[in-house]
Amino acid sequence: MERTQWITALTAIVSLAVGALLQHLLASRAEARKQRELLRASAYADFLRGVSLLATTHHTDFPQERHFEALALVGDARARIALYGSDAMVGPLDRPERARGQVA
Repeated sequence: MERTQWITALTAIVSLAVGALLQHLLASRAEARKQRELLRASAYADFLRGVSLLATTHHTDFPQERHFEALALVGDARARIALYGSDAMVGPLDRPERARGQVA
């Protein structure tokens, strides 16, 4: 083979490897972003579900265990929002606790 054929073949192989690497990196990055968004949406939905359950059980004759389940759901959702939530959501969720002196 001539030298130019070797260079052409080597360029094609390097281009293929770089393209495959970039595709893998971009795909894994997009998948991680999609997973974070799913976790964030799930945390927000669970928080709203827990708050609505608390409102329902507060002034009715629901069993006390349902009230505690709602408290646990809200607490779990708040923890996940602290991990995965946006800054715009984390701050307001922290303020009521600070106002009551429960968070240092």
